[in-house]
Amino acid sequence: MFLTVHAAGGIIISQAVKEPWLIFTLSFLSHYLLDFIPHGDEGIGRWLEVKNRRLFLIGTADMLVMVIYFIFVLIFIPDINLSLMMLGAFGAILPDFLSQLHHQTSNYLAPLHNPLKFFNRFRLTRYFLKRHDQIHRALHWAIEKNMPWRLGLVFQISIVLIFFGLVSLI
Repeated sequence: MFLTVHAAGGIIISQAVKEPWLIFTLSFLSHYLLDFIPHGDEGIGRWLEVKNRRLFLIGTADMLVMVIYFIFVLIFIPDINLSLMMLGAFGAILPDFLSQLHHQTSNYLAPLHNPLKFFNRFRLTRYFLKRHDQIHRALHWAIEKNMPWRLGLVFQISIVLIFFGLVSLI
């Protein structure tokens, strides 16, 4: 799923739970639950091979929409706890960043000056990132997903709107 959907889920958790460590943990775990649901963007990873520019534009648009979502939440729910909201959003999007960090550090075709290669120097870090990525992928692909990406986009937008409605009720 797009980061915006995960962040929106983390924001709901941050408003329903008041213990910071529990917000982070539940938000982190919610990422895997949401990825388990078929959502239509599974084929986007293949664009890395041939359409890097398109993937960059989608990622940039996703980040922009996520920031706009944060602004809407802050405007329409003025009594929201900003620090808990950010903690929930961070916990919910962290698994995607960890997987991306694994791909960037383990890609032997990446340029030697890649600053992220620093993480690959430590055996424990390399092991953690590899195992996390394996678990993340296994959960992501546990259900056969053949949803077209356009339908998936509509589905994910619907989830974000539902999450916005729910967070305003909490």
